[in-house]
This record gives sequence, C-alpha cells and structure tokens, in this order.
Amino acid sequence: MSRHRMVTISDKIYSFGGILQNKQKLNTVSLFDPATLTWTDLSTVNGTPPTPRCDPVVVAYHSDIIIFGGSVQDLEFPSDLHVFDTLTHTWRQPTVIGISPPPRIGCTGAVIGDTLYIYGGGDYDKANKRYTRLFTEIWCLHLREWRWEHIPACGDIPTIMDFLDAFVVGHHLVIEGGWYSEPYAFDVVSRTWMKMLNTGNKTINNNDVSATLVGGGVYCFGGFQDSYKHHLYRMDVSHLTFLVNEV
Repeated sequence: MSRHRMVTISDKIYSFGGILQNKQKLNTVSLFDPATLTWTDLSTVNGTPPTPRCDPVVVAYHSDIIIFGGSVQDLEFPSDLHVFDTLTHTWRQPTVIGISPPPRIGCTGAVIGDTLYIYGGGDYDKANKRYTRLFTEIWCLHLREWRWEHIPACGDIPTIMDFLDAFVVGHHLVIEGGWYSEPYAFDVVSRTWMKMLNTGNKTINNNDVSATLVGGGVYCFGGFQDSYKHHLYRMDVSHLTFLVNEV
C-alpha cells in the first residue's frame, strides 16, 4: 500500500486511504497503537465515508481527522472536505464558506492553531498524462468557521510542489520529502517562506511517503521509489527547534 496518509491523536496513529498494488483505492481508517505495536481496522463507522481515494491531505484537529481532496476514481481530484470523529467513529461533511482551492493532486497540509494550511500540488491532465499547472501557493481553511482563504506569500518560495510531507514547528509549516530533501519553512504570522539547511540529516526520498511528527522525530512509512516500500524510518528534526523561538 502507498499514497495513504497518517496522523497522530492521543498517542495513537491513524491511517486513511491509499492505493494497493492492484490499483484499488481505499477509504478505510486504520489505527496503530505504538504502545502495543498493533493495528486495528475501524471497519464499523457511522455516517457516509469519503469515496475511496489516494493522495488526500489528512490532518488531526482535536479529536477529529480532516480529509481534503485526493485522487478518486477515473483520476478525478475533488476539492471536498470530510471529517472523521475518532471518539464516535462518525463521518460528516461540514458546510464550507468561500472559494475552495482549485482541483489538485499531490498537495500537502498541516494544522496550526485553528487553521489548516494547504500547499502545492498540481492540475493533472489525465488524457495527456502531464501536469497543466503546478501550484506554489498557500491556502488556509479557518476551522472554527470552515472558511477558505487564499494567502499571498513572499520570500524564498519553494520549488518543490507535489507529493511531499508537511509538519509544524512553532508557528511554521515545514515541508520536505517527495523527490527532494531540503526543507522549507512558511511563517504563518509574517506569511513568508524561507529555505532551510539540512546538513547531516539524511532522508529517504520516497514519493508519496506518509509521515507524522511525534516528539523530536518525524516517522515516515511506505512510499514508492522504483517499487512499493513498506519500511518505517525516523527523521530527527530537533535541529529545527530554533523556529519555535524565532521572532
């Protein structure tokens, strides 16, 4: 399995979506308990789950898991939102205000405070099998009111645009991975990008890897590089903690 996404809630890791080697796309939620090293498939749920998909943005917000977009059947890329309540195992679709981001595949995102930030991705032409546009823009979804906003950004804007990972350090959205290992940080206060040095911190550049931040490390699982991968590795991000105290 690859092209799934993972988040952490209350010391548990949840995985959603993905695609199998036979091209079957998934819409199930699985739970991994690091204390017992066991997986549980949450097959009994309430409400209507999203259509099966890979490459969605999946983030945790309190006890909820928020799903944005992804690749569904026939290579369609909806800009839809779905919410999974991990306490009641219930799916719901919130009513959204404002203009949603254009359809895209391969974007990433993370929650800072009460806001979901979305970066990157591309508009893929399935007939010609190529991107017609790659996005270097930031969108945010204000989660208290479910309102979309497009953010004009400045600074050293990243050149990496699709199939990467994102995590939060302080008030910064940090992106890395995909086919590229150098991280970039987006300051959500000043709305400015900066490129960061990554000396001596080797990563495995798997496309479509899924990652989540726990303590001082980012845990990455799966992905694709010439073949489907099933390894789990940890990237030390303690060298990025200076971002927390940056003024």
